[in-house]
Amino acid sequence: MPKLLEKHKVLGGRAEIIKYEESPDTWYYREKLPEEKAYRTRKISNVETQLEAEDAAILVYAKLRSEPVIPREERIKRDELYEIEQPSPHLSSNAANHDDGIGGAYLLSDRSKPERTSKFINRKRRGTDIDKAIDEHLARLSERVEANELKESTFKEHMQTLAVHLKRYFVQEGITKTSQITADTFTAYPLYRKGCSKLTKNKEARHIKGFVDNYLAKKKLVDVDVVSNKKLIPLSKIKQEDLDANPAINDEDWKLINSWIRNTYLKQGESHPRPSVHYWRYLFWHFTLIMKNCGARPVELLNLRWKDIEIEDVGRISESKRREEIEELEAEGIDIVGEDEAVDANAWALNPGAFGREERLIAHIFIRASKTGRQREIPTNLGKAFMRFKEYQEQYIEKNQLDLTLTPHTLIFGNPNNFYSKYSYHTFTTSWHKCMTALDGLLNGHKFSERPYTIYSMRSTFIENGLINKIDIFLLSRVCGHSVDMLQRHYERIDVKERAEEIAKINYGEKKKQIKKIDLFG
Repeated sequence: MPKLLEKHKVLGGRAEIIKYEESPDTWYYREKLPEEKAYRTRKISNVETQLEAEDAAILVYAKLRSEPVIPREERIKRDELYEIEQPSPHLSSNAANHDDGIGGAYLLSDRSKPERTSKFINRKRRGTDIDKAIDEHLARLSERVEANELKESTFKEHMQTLAVHLKRYFVQEGITKTSQITADTFTAYPLYRKGCSKLTKNKEARHIKGFVDNYLAKKKLVDVDVVSNKKLIPLSKIKQEDLDANPAINDEDWKLINSWIRNTYLKQGESHPRPSVHYWRYLFWHFTLIMKNCGARPVELLNLRWKDIEIEDVGRISESKRREEIEELEAEGIDIVGEDEAVDANAWALNPGAFGREERLIAHIFIRASKTGRQREIPTNLGKAFMRFKEYQEQYIEKNQLDLTLTPHTLIFGNPNNFYSKYSYHTFTTSWHKCMTALDGLLNGHKFSERPYTIYSMRSTFIENGLINKIDIFLLSRVCGHSVDMLQRHYERIDVKERAEEIAKINYGEKKKQIKKIDLFG
């Protein structure tokens, strides 16, 4: 058996991700077969880091749930069931390279002669084992992901709730069969999950209720009183302070954050021997800059392609440049008529020939894959930022001689070192955590929240600033992809100091209005 190089537990210890010395750049998923000295393994494709492998392990786990395992008795009888975890001198190249999208499935027995099985043999279903029921439900959800009926991110939430937390809860409660589930089975679940937020508890409650209604009930594996119980899992009452998980960033703190990313994190990457490190940090700088100024969700930005960006030059008027151009013409004896009136420098100057016109690039961001399923457009002042990053991408490809070409379909925040595949979301949160750690003790935080800034805080900042600047709440809800009600619930704690004048204004010297009432029957 090949020698392990790395091993890390995933899915709450139910499985692990591993590397071998013979193939140090390849990650594999591995889970032990119950009550056997054998493993089931898959190669994990298109991942580079440990975090990416951990993230992909969830999908591998779900994929394996739909593949039956040959019983041990049958393996011993046939003497032909073995696992091959990765390429080795003892394996054929055909077996080693088997991938099947996520990775090739193999089994490892306690025998010494490894060879791949030709096919799996279906096992007879063993009653209503609770773990088996959960796995089958997740396998069906996985099929919906492949059919584009369910978002991958949503599936991962279901996976984490059911395959990790719910299975552990059932072990705690001594439940092994679906027939043991009653209307009171889940009463203690919120207490079991006491370490997480109320919002997380309620989300997990919905996932569990979906499992009961959409699988157990349809399969008639639970009594009707379980299905009809509307309070199957007690929900936590959400207060305003529970909604402040991602506090908005004040201006002073944002300057420190942006400065550290640009002037420390990015510059340190310039001297790194691997060019990919500097690329990532340059990307992360633009990712944070864009997110803070457009209010999109992180996952929405990760799905952006260059075709989703439209840039136009609306121009602006520089008064000094305007006067300079007019004076130059007048010096040549050319009279300029009608140029004495004041000009609003903030107004758009669409006429390319206007006096004093300077470039002003507006970027329209089209969000096609959103949380709500609705497409929306976000107008921003990020035209130069997008153009600067695109130019950097082209230079990086050319300098490192990558066999790539930027197209309208290229992911803006993709990884050029892996054919522009998506970076893991964990990679972004890890860099954000590094920033917060570096600035620990220097940030003041939000005046109404004791919670630390998160990567979602940049979206909160955009929304809160919009409310402070009196942007129409209906317009803001359309741009952000939030309902009006949600905006009011989550972001009603706007910075009162910014609007103190409205509240505390005293009009000295003004007499109180004298209003005379008219008696219609006087």
